Amino acid sequence: MRFILFIFFPVRALASWISGLIGRMVGDGLYFSSRSYDRPQPAYGPAQAMRTRNEPLKAMEYLSNLAKQYPDLARPYIEMMDIADRDLHDRPTLETIYQQGCKTVRGEERKALDQAYDEMTR
Repeated sequence: MRFILFIFFPVRALASWISGLIGRMVGDGLYFSSRSYDRPQPAYGPAQAMRTRNEPLKAMEYLSNLAKQYPDLARPYIEMMDIADRDLHDRPTLETIYQQGCKTVRGEERKALDQAYDEMTR
């Protein structure tokens, strides 16, 4: 009985403390990436809800405002191009949106924009 009281419980408490310490050190690196943002990220949910309610023009307006607020991101342009292609079936609008995106988007985001445009215009 004394073995349990004097050795087992302290060892168990020490092991729990050590595993918690290791978990915090390793877990933070796994679950929380080092990527941080200097401003809040855009919300695309309202535009998707407008598309679901069959309001593509309102969704385009919302995404256009997002593109103005976040000119370095390709996703607002890709979403607008998708609306022009699938919902409105308007190729000239799709090309206009692509050209606008090409003026502001750079790097990896630009590659994503180009890839989306290529897939939509096949």
